Amino acid sequence: MRRIASHYIFWKQLYCMYYAELDDEGLLQGVYPLQEEAPATEFYDGLLFPVPAGAVLPYPLTAEQIRRSGITDGVSTGDRVDLYRVHEGRIVLMNGKG
Repeated sequence: MRRIASHYIFWKQLYCMYYAELDDEGLLQGVYPLQEEAPATEFYDGLLFPVPAGAVLPYPLTAEQIRRSGITDGVSTGDRVDLYRVHEGRIVLMNGKG
C-alpha cells in the first residue's frame, strides 16, 4: 500500500490537503482527506492527478487544464492508474507503473 499526499489532488474535482492511496498493484483505492500526519505517507508539494495506466497525457499543467481535458473522469476506485505530479511546470510520474 502506498499513500501519496499533496497540497492538491485533482480527481474529477480539486481536493486540498488529500492523499491518494494505491495498492501494491497500482490500483487506486481512493482519495482521502489528510487530517493528521500518518505514518508511511509521502508528501509532495504541487498537484497530483491519477490517470488510467498507460494513458497518453495531453500535457496539462494546471488544475483547470486537467479538468478541461477530462483525463481523470474515467478513473474509478479499483482501476490501475499512473499518478502524476505537476510541480514548477514539470509533470513527473510518481508511482512508476504503467
